[in-house]
Amino acid sequence: MQLIAQEWVRRSVNPYTDLGRGVGFGYSWWTGRYVVRSTATLVRQSQEEKQFYWASGLGHQYVMVFPAIGTVMVHRVAEPDNGPRDEQIEQLQAMLLASRTIGIPLTTPITK
Repeated sequence: MQLIAQEWVRRSVNPYTDLGRGVGFGYSWWTGRYVVRSTATLVRQSQEEKQFYWASGLGHQYVMVFPAIGTVMVHRVAEPDNGPRDEQIEQLQAMLLASRTIGIPLTTPITK
């Protein structure tokens, strides 16, 4: 049973505000892109952009959704003043992308 209409979900992650560097803001969702470069030796190197979106909360709590690879990452903290630094969240995202895609994440514009 789907509680929220598919069309509303689609519109909610559409960036209505352009913040530069591929980052935008939809209906309470931040939106971004990551670029993956093929590492296959038999295939000419190519780059492909994929969209993702995330919500962020108090103390660096995140829900990140990567539709192209069917992955949702949730990061919670118990103490709001003891969350990870932005660089640590970006490193975690890069590690996740590297483990789930054939290629190398080149940009991870989640915090800037």
